[in-house]
Amino acid sequence: MQITVTRLALTPVKATRLREVAEVELDARARGNRSFYVVDDRGRMISGKQLGELQAVVADHDPGGELTLTFPNGSQTTCDMPQP
Repeated sequence: MQITVTRLALTPVKATRLREVAEVELDARARGNRSFYVVDDRGRMISGKQLGELQAVVADHDPGGELTLTFPNGSQTTCDMPQP
C-alpha cells in the first residue's frame, strides 16, 4: 500500500485552529501536536465541540517553550510552557 501526504497541519493546544506546517517530527505521535489543552473550572478538558470559539484561536509553541495564543481580534497572550 502506498501512502501520500499532501498537507500537514497541527496545533499545540487541543481545540484551537489547525495551522499548516512544512514538516512534522514524529515519535510516538506528531511532536508538538495537541500537547496542551484548556480545562474548565472543575479541571475537565474542554473540546471544540463544547466551546466552538476556541477554533478561532491560533496557538504557537516555539522550541524555547513559549506558548502564544492569538485571538481573532489580533490580541495575543504569551506564557512560558515547557514541552510536556
